[in-house]
Amino acid sequence: MAGHGILILVSVYRPPKKELLRSDLKVLFTLEDAVILFGDLNSKNTTCNCNCSNRNGSKLVDLAGNLHFNIVTPPTPTHNPFNDNHRSDVLDIALMKGVALRLSCIETLQCLNSDHRPVLIRLGSLAGDCPPLNKTVTNWQKVFTVLQKIDIPILNNIPNDIVSTDDIDHAIGALINHIRTVVDNSSWVVPVNSDRKELPRHVSELIRAENAALRRAGTYPTCENRSHARDLQRKVKGHMEEVRKENSSDLIEGISPSHQTYWGLAKALKTEGPVPVPALRKPEKSTAFDDREKAECLADNIEHQCSENPPYDLEHVRRVEEEVRHRVSHPPKDDLDPITHDDISKHIKDLKIRKAPSMDSISSKALKCFSAPLVALLVGIFNVCIKNCYFLTACKEAVVIGIPKPRKPHDLPASYRPISLLSTLGK
Repeated sequence: MAGHGILILVSVYRPPKKELLRSDLKVLFTLEDAVILFGDLNSKNTTCNCNCSNRNGSKLVDLAGNLHFNIVTPPTPTHNPFNDNHRSDVLDIALMKGVALRLSCIETLQCLNSDHRPVLIRLGSLAGDCPPLNKTVTNWQKVFTVLQKIDIPILNNIPNDIVSTDDIDHAIGALINHIRTVVDNSSWVVPVNSDRKELPRHVSELIRAENAALRRAGTYPTCENRSHARDLQRKVKGHMEEVRKENSSDLIEGISPSHQTYWGLAKALKTEGPVPVPALRKPEKSTAFDDREKAECLADNIEHQCSENPPYDLEHVRRVEEEVRHRVSHPPKDDLDPITHDDISKHIKDLKIRKAPSMDSISSKALKCFSAPLVALLVGIFNVCIKNCYFLTACKEAVVIGIPKPRKPHDLPASYRPISLLSTLGK
C-alpha cells in the first residue's frame, strides 16, 4: 500500500457469554495509528445489519463514538447455524480506526461448508487502485500571445456601453469563457514522472525470492519453509536499510550549498504529503466511505454550524430590518473614486501565482497575461458594478475544502476547518 503508513490487522474473537470490555479495544487500537480488528465479536446491533441487538452490540456502538472507530459490516449474514431453529445473522465484522484507504466492498462469501462464512473486505490503496497520476502543463507564453489579440469574436459581442446588471454578467461571462478557452488550448496532460529511484537489481531479486518463499510457506507450512522465509525476510530488511542510507547520503552530497536548497530539503522532510480523508462517521451512526458521501457529510456539518439561530426578540429584528431597508433606499453619500487602469494593473501584478483557482478555473498567472484592452474591459466592468452597487454573480461561488484540525480525530466531520477558494476576478 504505497503512500500509507503501517497498518495493523488483528484477528479477534469474543465468546458469546463474555462481556465486551472497553479496555480491550483501547489496548488494541493503540497498537498503531491505523488498526483493523476483524472477526467474530458476538456483538449484535440493528444499526450493523443485524436482526436484533444484544447488550454487547449496544455497548460496541457506544464505544465507536467514544474511541473514534468505525464499524464495518457486510450486508448479508455471516453466521448460518446448522440448527434450523436459529436465525442467520451478522456476527463477523470489522472495526477500523485511522485507516485512510477507500473501502471498495465488504461481502460474505458462500464458499465454505461451515456455519461461519468467510468475509471479504477490499480496501483500495492510495495509489494502486487509482489511474496513473497526470499533471497539466501550460505554455504560458502562448497564452500571453493569444490574449494580446484584440479582434476576438466572443469579446466583440460585448456592448461598448455596459449599463445594466445583465450587461455586467454577460461581459464577465464572455471574458471568463475566453480566458478558459485560451488556457485549455495552450495546455496538455502528461504523466507525472516519479522521482523515486529504482532498487538495485540484487535487492529486487531478493524481494521476489522472499515473496515466493512466503507463498510456499503459506501453502506448505513446514518448519523448513518457514525458516527459509524468515531468513529471507531478515536479509531483505538489512538490504533495504542499506539502500535508504545510500540514497540519503547521495541526496546530502548532491545538494548545492545554498540557504534555499537547505530550506527546501528541511521543508520536504517535514512535509507528510497529502493524506486522503478517512471514512467519516455521520451523526446517525452510519459511515461515509465514498467521496461524494464524504463531501455531503462535510457540507451537512457546515450547514449545521452556520444555521440561523431562532430570533428571541421579533420586534427588535423587525426594527433592524426596517432601518436597513431605509438606509439602502437612499443614494450613497460618499461617492467612491472610479477605478483606473493603473489600479487594476497594480493589483494583478501583486497577485500570488501559487494561489489555487476557484470554480472558474482562472488562475492568477492567467490574469498576469492580460493585454491592455482586457484590463480596460475589467476597469469598465468594475466601475459599473460600483455604480450599481452590484457584486458579480460569477464571483459569489467558491470551492470549499476541508483542512483537518490539529490533534482532532480525522473521522469526525467537525474536525475539518472549511476553507473557501474564491474567484481570482472577485478578489
